[in-house]
Amino acid sequence: MHFLAQRGELDLFFLSGIQMDRHGNINLHVLGDYKAPQMRLPGAYGSAMLYYMAHRVILFRTEHSRRTFVEKVDFVTAAGVTPESVYREGGPTKVVTPKAVLSWDGKAGEWALDAVNPGSTVEDIKANTGFTLRLSPMVQMTPPPTEQEISVLRTVVRPKLERIYPEFARPKIRSDQK
Repeated sequence: MHFLAQRGELDLFFLSGIQMDRHGNINLHVLGDYKAPQMRLPGAYGSAMLYYMAHRVILFRTEHSRRTFVEKVDFVTAAGVTPESVYREGGPTKVVTPKAVLSWDGKAGEWALDAVNPGSTVEDIKANTGFTLRLSPMVQMTPPPTEQEISVLRTVVRPKLERIYPEFARPKIRSDQK
């Protein structure tokens, strides 16, 4: 994958981080002061390079909270914005969370709320984001998955995931199903 990116042949890459800020910076290394951290994390094998070289990067998090979306990351593992003199093939395009989809505004150099996922509201998303979140000109509701998409996820994707990530692929029982 790294060689594809270095040759300019990696179109899309998915990446996450323990912290993300309004300017697209991600942190995968340390929480708190670098010299006396509250927590040191495994880091990022090549993530900074992939963030620069993949044509499009979609960030994701399994939570949407002020703990994740901060005004300024504690440590910049990979920068969202770089000086004009730095060659950059691609960069951030979207962030996907359980609450929303954020889109990258390259001119402003920051995230904007693009879509609200079912069960969330614009106010809820703003309240759970640690920076002032701009709104895209046309914020929309994320459509629910179609029956065909659900079927593919359950019959094709889940069996593949079960072999590699059995705990993750195990069906979850929602509180309203108990």
